Amino acid sequence: MGTNAGVNEENVVPYGGDADVTWEDVSPFFNMSNTWYNGGLSCAFCHFSDVEPPSFHAMDLTSAAGLRKGADGGTVPILGEAVPGAPPFDWNNSVLRKRLRNNRMPPDAPFVLDESNRDGLMLVHPVTGNAVSAVDLIGEWVDAGCPDN
Repeated sequence: MGTNAGVNEENVVPYGGDADVTWEDVSPFFNMSNTWYNGGLSCAFCHFSDVEPPSFHAMDLTSAAGLRKGADGGTVPILGEAVPGAPPFDWNNSVLRKRLRNNRMPPDAPFVLDESNRDGLMLVHPVTGNAVSAVDLIGEWVDAGCPDN
């Protein structure tokens, strides 16, 4: 298991430990509280269904399939693809990456003047063992096609 090497040092983030980054590696960032910052809600707290209401933007971030489906009930791509869920995915141009990096999500993320937390917490990469930000780890998974496992 890799551990958080930065912002939330007391929290353990579980990793799959496979040869490639998997949904298991990135799912804690969407489904566990306190992974983006201490006291932070999970993304799935607000985004848990493809129906609005009650899920904001009718977006399900509880599963890989939910992320691939996109927002607004599957009509808006969030992973940089032209059509929701249809590869190729382009994390660098994705709506979700922009939301996370601009500190708009999760809500109430601490503002740091030097923007050192723009890419989320720093982690130990589950495959290479090198330092990696949460946003970059998610990006690696997205650019690999958002595999279920």
